[in-house]
Amino acid sequence: MSQPKFYNKDKSLTAYALACGYVQIRYFNNIRVELLYDTGCYHVKVFDRTLTPSRQVWDNFSTLTEARQAFADNVRLYRSKVRYGY
Repeated sequence: MSQPKFYNKDKSLTAYALACGYVQIRYFNNIRVELLYDTGCYHVKVFDRTLTPSRQVWDNFSTLTEARQAFADNVRLYRSKVRYGY
């Protein structure tokens, strides 16, 4: 029996890993960007610990492709905000 694949070549989680409950997370100082799967849809969430309430974004997607694109967009956005001090 072959071992299940949890990571893609780009080190992102596979659809199988997300379905098993794994969460893909990127951190930028006080900001956390998450991609996860729950009950038939994919979620992209952004949390900022310096603000109240801490969750800033919570988007839902029916396909993994859309969710990965939103995750990548948020990672780029918050990486640049941290880098340039916005």
